[in-house]
Amino acid sequence: MASETRQKVYDYLIKYIEEYCYAPSLREICVGVGLKSTSSVYEHLSKLEEEGKIKMRGNSPRAIKVIGYGYVKLDEIACDEDEQTEIDEEEGGEE
Repeated sequence: MASETRQKVYDYLIKYIEEYCYAPSLREICVGVGLKSTSSVYEHLSKLEEEGKIKMRGNSPRAIKVIGYGYVKLDEIACDEDEQTEIDEEEGGEE
């Protein structure tokens, strides 16, 4: 049961970071995975850190990094592609 909840916490972290580009607070994780206590969320986060899946930094809220996971916000990709198209057009390249 605990590992199931821990996986939900891990999945929620990734989903949240993909959407907002920063980690959720302990309270947001509580709400997101249906836990009642921030201390239980912290316990799951500590276990995830022991497993090498995340890295937490001290007492900073939202200071959680998912190890080995890179993300790029989708609207940033669209902006980058638009900018590249403009550069290509200015240089006489492909449109």
